[in-house]
Amino acid sequence: MPMRRGARVWLLAVTLAALAAGGVSAAASAEGRSAVAIVVSEAWEEARHIDVPTLRQFYLGRRRRWRGERVDCFHLGSGTPIREGFDRLVVGRTEAALEAYWIEQALLGGPRPPREFGSQARVLERVRQRAGNIGYVDHAALVREPAEGVRILGVLHDGRLIAPGDADYPIQYEVPTKP
Repeated sequence: MPMRRGARVWLLAVTLAALAAGGVSAAASAEGRSAVAIVVSEAWEEARHIDVPTLRQFYLGRRRRWRGERVDCFHLGSGTPIREGFDRLVVGRTEAALEAYWIEQALLGGPRPPREFGSQARVLERVRQRAGNIGYVDHAALVREPAEGVRILGVLHDGRLIAPGDADYPIQYEVPTKP
């Protein structure tokens, strides 16, 4: 299916931002922070950007449809810095509070939690399989080793569309320092 001109311009802008992010991500890592890239399948043409409140609704199971698709979310395994940062900044809860939330939902017959995977490669593999799948990975790792079949979403924040390589990108996590 041919891509509309506006979509091509947006894709070019996000790609250029991601390429330019090599320097920004290196600077962010030097400061102890790294961006979290929100990724979707390339097949999901309608999904180009998202805001944190909408992302939070998906990861709490409060919303299941968006941009014409049923949404399935994928989480990285617990105990990792990227997961802890994502839970705090996007979901607005600690891992322990989120675990309690999902236990409560199970007891009440509520929604099921997102599937968890132990590696970013597995998250990317699942995301690329279907329009409607959404996940997150370390942006610097994705720039170093681009993944086919996925697209990085821009994040709407304070009325602006921000790419993961931008210094004021709102979803960044603390990178552990090596002793």
